[in-house]
Amino acid sequence: MKFVLLLLLPLALLVNVAYNDKTEFGQDPAYIYLFNGLNLASQAGPVGQYDNPGTTVSECSAVIMKIAYTLRKTDNDFATDVLKDPQYYIKYIVRTFVVLNCILIFLLGFFILKTTHELSYSLMFQAIPTFSKSVIDWCFQSLCPEPLLLGSVIILMMLFLRKFYFNKSFGNLNLKYSRNKEIVIDKYIILSGLLMGFCLATKINTMTLLLLPLLFIPEYKNKLIFLVVVLISFILFTLPIAHLYVIMAFWYLGIISHTDLYGSGSSGFIDPDLFYRNFLETLKSEPVILFIILISVIVIIKMVIQKKHDIHFKILAALVLVQLADLFIVLKHFSLHYFIPIVPTLAVNLFIILRMFNFSKLLKTVLIVSFVAISFWVNKDIEKFVPGIFDTTYPKNGINVFSSESRSALYALKFGDDFSSNANSDKLNRIYGTQYFYNIWNKVFVTWKDTISLDSLFKANKTVYLHALDLYMKEWPPPFKLKSISRDLYLVTDQKTDSLVVK
Repeated sequence: MKFVLLLLLPLALLVNVAYNDKTEFGQDPAYIYLFNGLNLASQAGPVGQYDNPGTTVSECSAVIMKIAYTLRKTDNDFATDVLKDPQYYIKYIVRTFVVLNCILIFLLGFFILKTTHELSYSLMFQAIPTFSKSVIDWCFQSLCPEPLLLGSVIILMMLFLRKFYFNKSFGNLNLKYSRNKEIVIDKYIILSGLLMGFCLATKINTMTLLLLPLLFIPEYKNKLIFLVVVLISFILFTLPIAHLYVIMAFWYLGIISHTDLYGSGSSGFIDPDLFYRNFLETLKSEPVILFIILISVIVIIKMVIQKKHDIHFKILAALVLVQLADLFIVLKHFSLHYFIPIVPTLAVNLFIILRMFNFSKLLKTVLIVSFVAISFWVNKDIEKFVPGIFDTTYPKNGINVFSSESRSALYALKFGDDFSSNANSDKLNRIYGTQYFYNIWNKVFVTWKDTISLDSLFKANKTVYLHALDLYMKEWPPPFKLKSISRDLYLVTDQKTDSLVVK
């Protein structure tokens, strides 16, 4: 009966995803991983995405897309079918990630039940998705790195607890390097190192999780072996972007040396005012995360005063160190979904605290159920997806030009192609014919891969429509005159002035 109850939360997640079925996926970041996955699956590269790095998402997408194509009845070749029906393949990838994470959540509950024999602990760990608004939005309804991060960190926590809390050995790996000599390596070091490299290749903001095994792996030799395994794993999973390592390094350097997102803002490590505003936003939007960390800090202080330095104290202190380091990094480079890598670790905090105080089974159950219910209530208002995010009804009496985040499925394809080294430009041109786009940052008109002048557009047709967000046109005014027709739709009226006229 207990094992049947472990199915309830995973099934509830599946029902929630089905009920809030997302009919269309926007351009960023879904089309980036779709196109890079397509490149890997159809031509073994090239991969143009490096900033997360996110390589593992493209690699997993490539495998899933191939399986989806094999199961799909179509006369198109693989690449053509993906480009003709990208939403089908994105949805297939997303649903695969959802099913895998639901399986992992079930296995997490099973692992905790088998090791503690208490169902309440299992349900608490399975309730991890309720700890943050971001988890459902990003891990169960999006094509992005976060679904892989959630599952990977859940596995990391199971490995860590098995090894250092429940004291169950993974065994050793014996590597002989001469007739009478061998190196004995704990398999935990290998498993956690490989998985940690996978996490870093998925998203670099998991780096704080390195602290947890490093603080508990005994002897400097073993710590060094762990780091070497992590490095090897990271390189293996990021081999498709090896040619971009230097660019990636400068990208991260820019983030470190500037105060705002993606290396923007002023030069410097931190803007105190921005850091404080980000904290207030976190306090407002992610109270459960901050509450668990705060309670953990209070418990640690209490144990320091009482001089109780047992395994509970050591694990809880290490977890809080990881979480505070992550909090600092996120508040510097801020977006709420960047907290997702530490969300599974928060369940371990609660588990350790409850085990430390040795509450009665009834009180423990009441506390856990109450916490999960409150957490769900606080975070219940997840993003609601609006069907039909793309608009296919364009003016027919002129040339339509599409720009960033316009409601155009064509621009979504262009966006994905641009972030995957334009490897599919020729195929897109054959499938969709000549299309026109406007780069709002470089202020140039392009086709699928070539630059074209505004003068050439006017020669082809005197009526040129620009589909562009009103906000972007005000923030990055173009070097030509526009007349507003309706929301996010303009008529290009003159190529000789840099003024923006809004009707």
